[in-house]
Parts: sequence; structure tokens; C-alpha cells
Amino acid sequence: MSPIAAAALSGLTLAVANVVALREELCSFFVERDAEIDCALLAIVAGEHFMMIGPPGTAKSMLTRTIAEAICDVKSEDYFKKLMTKFTVPSEMFGPISLKGLEQDDYRHVTIRKLPRAKVAFLDETFKANSAILNALLTLLEEREFENGVILEECPLEVCIGASNEFPQDESLGALFDRFVLRRWVDQIRDRDKLKGLLLSAEKPDIRARLSPADIDELRAARKVVDLSGVADPLLDVRDALAKQGIGVGDRRYRKCMKLMQANAVLDGRDYCVAEDLLVLANALWDNKDDRPAVMVALAGAISPDLVEAMTAFDAAVEAFGEVDRSTDAAFKQTAGTANAKLIKVLVDIDELDETDHPAVIDLRDKVAAMQDSLATQLRKMRGF
Repeated sequence: MSPIAAAALSGLTLAVANVVALREELCSFFVERDAEIDCALLAIVAGEHFMMIGPPGTAKSMLTRTIAEAICDVKSEDYFKKLMTKFTVPSEMFGPISLKGLEQDDYRHVTIRKLPRAKVAFLDETFKANSAILNALLTLLEEREFENGVILEECPLEVCIGASNEFPQDESLGALFDRFVLRRWVDQIRDRDKLKGLLLSAEKPDIRARLSPADIDELRAARKVVDLSGVADPLLDVRDALAKQGIGVGDRRYRKCMKLMQANAVLDGRDYCVAEDLLVLANALWDNKDDRPAVMVALAGAISPDLVEAMTAFDAAVEAFGEVDRSTDAAFKQTAGTANAKLIKVLVDIDELDETDHPAVIDLRDKVAAMQDSLATQLRKMRGF
């Protein structure tokens, strides 16, 4: 470890512990939102932005507000939230026009408690942004700068989380979508027991863990010195594999992907990246959610051939589990029994791989085992056991 890296990583134990504590509390309340929580925390450490896309009522707003409360004072100008519509005007985002400025022929905004002053921002229905605010928004998100009259203001924005019920329909919004390097499709809760637990839980989460500004500064300083040499060639292999399938990703996003892998290494207590860090890019290298399986295969192939087989088996397990969710009450018992048998076979297939001790393979197996255990429990209840 270089002296610079050692200095950056020293004292990080508490900051990482605070991230872990925050993640555990968030995951305990927001069921089936582990991946979204991981993306948000990774975005904070990497200094990038995160987009959630999915149907209404999937806790996108509540999750964002809760994370914001853990890292800033949401009652101050550190936090900015806006539900965007096609009628949203610049003054709602950047502040009203200064009358004193107009007297001096300076067309500038009074940015108090508006987006240019925020450290954490939540833009709900992000893709409703119109051309009147789009260009300023693009610059603010990317360069953290706001051209305010004759002054170029530096913005303290640490992370922006966007949410939308649909993918961008207008090509002009492609650049805005690209500003959100991390993106997740958020679906309804699938597991019956977990949903039941949520229905019986408190209406609002009581999250005690906090990430202080000092924690975030330390984590970001450590990220900047993480060695990337071990993942540069594997990432280029992923790029080549995706290009062959017609999935194009811009050079800028690939550069940002390096920051995501560095952030993942820091949260794992390392000052260097390893091939497994590529897996965090499963939430960064797609624009169309239908491309995500191909992205996952490309990432897995750059890490381990066995991981590709494990992921194929995992996809089969997810499909079988989904068939149960889509079944009618009358057909539930039969469908659940068939799916349970499929999941058991998937577990056997994974156990026959050569690299069963690979961390990513273990993680996939654990997820399949959890699905199988859930189905088996429901079947036992139905049979009176």
C-alpha cells in the first residue's frame, strides 16, 4: 500500500462502520430494497447520481427522504426536493429572479433553499424536465456549477437521486438520463411474508444511524487513491462484449464506472480494485432494462466462466419464483410446488460448479436458497405442517 493510500484509509474504520450501520437499518425497514439502498450509498461515496425507475407506490420517495435525513439536515437548504412536471419553471428549481439584479442588468436567480444550494437533491418524476430547465440542470449535475447571471456559482451537491414511473420517452432527455450513472428498476414487493411484515410495521422508519460530513469526506478521499490497475482490462473486455451485442455505452460513463468500483473497494476495506468489483456495474451499464441480463453476463464473463453459469441458473430461479407471484389463488399450491422443485434443481446445479467458493457464486446461491426456503415454508403452512 502506498503512503498516500495508507494515509487516506487510516481512520476509515468508523466511517465504514457508520455506512454498514445505516445500511442495516435501512434494509430492515425497506424490504426488498437492498439493491436500491446499496446503489444510493455507493453513489454517495462515489460522488455520482442515482436513478430509480418503477411503478408508483414502491417507496422511492420515502427511501430517498430517509437517506437524506441520515446525511444532512432536510429542514435546511442542504436538501432540495421537487416533483417535476412539464410545466415546471426555472424559478421553482433555481429560485426567483433577483429584482436588485435586474436593476443592474444582471439576470440572476436568488438561489436560497433551491437546487444550487443543496447537498442532497431528490428530483421526483425527473424525466418531466422541460427544455427551459434542462441545460442548466445538465451542467449542475455534471460540473456542480450553475451559471447565475454573470457569476458561475459552485454548487455543493453531493448526490442527486432521481425517480420516475417510466423511462425517458424523448431523445432530448438522453443526456439527463446519462447523468445518473447508477440506475435501478424498482418493482413491487414480491415476497408475501415480507409484505405482510411491512404492512404490520411502523408507518415511518426510525433510522438512528448517521453519516456525518466528515465520514463522507474521508470515504471520498480514500476512494480517490484506490488502485484501479486490476480492473481496467476486464472492464474493456466487458465493453467489447457489450459492443458485439449492440449495447453502446459512452466513454464518460465508463470513466465514472471506475469511481463506482473504487467506492465499492473502499466500503470493502481495500485500497485496490478486484475483478469482483465489476459486479456493481450491473446497475450502471444499461439504458434499457431489457439489456440488463446481457450486461450481467458480460460482467460475469469477465470475472469467471462459472459465474456466468451460476447467473444463468439464478435467472431460472427468479423466473420460477415469479411464476408463483403471477399465479391465481386456486393454482398457487401447484405452481409453488413446481417452482420449489425447480429451485432445488438450481441449487444442485450451482453446487456442481467448480468455483462454488467464489464470493459472487455464494451470494447467488444464498439468494436462491432464500427463495426456496420461502416457498417451502408457504407449502408447509398450506399442508398443515
